[in-house]
Amino acid sequence: KSFTHARYGTESVKANAAWSTIYKTVYNCPTKQEGPSESIFCARGDLNVTGAFRYGTIGIYYDPKVFAEGVRQLASSYDELKHLDTYQYDLVDFTRQALADYAQIVYRKCMHAYRAKDLAELEKQSAYFLELIQLQDDLVSMRKEFLLGRWLESAKSIAPTKNEKDLFEQNARTLITVWGDKGVAEELHDYSNREWSGMLRDFYLPRWTLFINELKRSIVKSNYSQPEYYSFEESWSRERKIYPVQPAPMNIELINKILLLIQE
Repeated sequence: KSFTHARYGTESVKANAAWSTIYKTVYNCPTKQEGPSESIFCARGDLNVTGAFRYGTIGIYYDPKVFAEGVRQLASSYDELKHLDTYQYDLVDFTRQALADYAQIVYRKCMHAYRAKDLAELEKQSAYFLELIQLQDDLVSMRKEFLLGRWLESAKSIAPTKNEKDLFEQNARTLITVWGDKGVAEELHDYSNREWSGMLRDFYLPRWTLFINELKRSIVKSNYSQPEYYSFEESWSRERKIYPVQPAPMNIELINKILLLIQE
C-alpha cells in the first residue's frame, strides 16, 4: 500500500488491490533467467518459438489469467487516477504485457492447426494473431516510452551531416533488429528487441507474415522451409520512414477492448 501511494500520490482501494495481484505475478519470478520474459511478437516466427533473443525466453512463470485480472483492477481505477502520468504508463505497460501473454495462446492454436493440416483453422488463427500485433502497436502508441520515432530521431539529432544522419539512423535500426551483418545476426538477432509502436506494425508484423505464409504454403506442399528473415530485416534497417515522436491520446476504450478480448 505504501508503494501504491508513493507511485500515485493518493490512496486508492482499487489500485491497491491491483498492485497486490500484480506483485504476486510478474514481480515474483521464482527462478533465474536471462532478462525479463520477452514478447512473442518480437520473436522470429518458428515452429517452436522459445524466445526472441537466442538466450532469452518467452516463458511465463506466473498465471497470466491472474495477472490480467490485476490489470483489469488497475483499469477500473481509470476515472480516479487518469490524470496521473505514472498511472497512465502503468496501465499501458501492464496491458501490453497481458496482450503479449495472450498472444502465446493464439500462437499455439496456429501451430495446432498447422500440425493437424487444418488450413481453414490456420487462416483464422493466424489472421487473429496478426490482428493482435496491430492492436499492440495501437496500444503502445499512447506512451512516449514506446515510440520507435523517438529512438530514431534521437540518433539523427546528433549527426551534423545528411550522410551521418542516414548512417546513425541505420545504426539505430540495426541495434534493435539484426545487431550486425548476417553472420552476427545468426547469433544476436533481436538481442535488443523492442515492443514499440511503429516497430510492431512495420517490422514484427511483416516478419510474422513471412512465417505464416510459409505455414500455409507448406500445409499444401508438405515441405516446410524456415523463411530467410535476414534479407527483410536488413532491408528494414536501411529504410528512412519517419515515425511519430509524440504519443497518441490515452484511449481507455481500446484498453478495455483488449482486456475483454483476453478473457478467454
